[in-house]
Amino acid sequence: MKKIDLGEVVTIFANVGVIAGLVFLTFEIRQNTAQMRAEAAYAIHQDVQRLNQSIYGDTALSELLVKADAQYESLSAAEKSRVDAYYFSQINLADFVMGLEEEGFSDVIFRTEEVIVNDFKTSPGRRAFIERVYKPYNADDPLVKSERLHQLLIAE
Repeated sequence: MKKIDLGEVVTIFANVGVIAGLVFLTFEIRQNTAQMRAEAAYAIHQDVQRLNQSIYGDTALSELLVKADAQYESLSAAEKSRVDAYYFSQINLADFVMGLEEEGFSDVIFRTEEVIVNDFKTSPGRRAFIERVYKPYNADDPLVKSERLHQLLIAE
């Protein structure tokens, strides 16, 4: 029978400790990823809630958005500016949500692409915004031009 010296016993325990450390690290990474996904979903929820509150809490803005969807060109310059800011906020939020979904940080499935693109393609006011403001504003930005939402919004 072969005797095991002290060095071999220490090496075995060290290797077991390394394996246990790797298992623990894997567990911690998974836990951290789950927390990041939850925080991303919460951030999306908060942004959507703020955007909705800005509309529902402001009757004048609600009426302006309804008017803009039907008759964008009839708005005054100040009204167009306010509506354009809202539309940019909506597109930026949608882009943020789609980015989180593509990177796997959001487990919550939003119908962002379907709803936003459909809204901007079917509403005369939003189509006018895309043609008059959004396309020219982003025309020379290669980063924006490569984004999926941008491609869907400007597609004919």
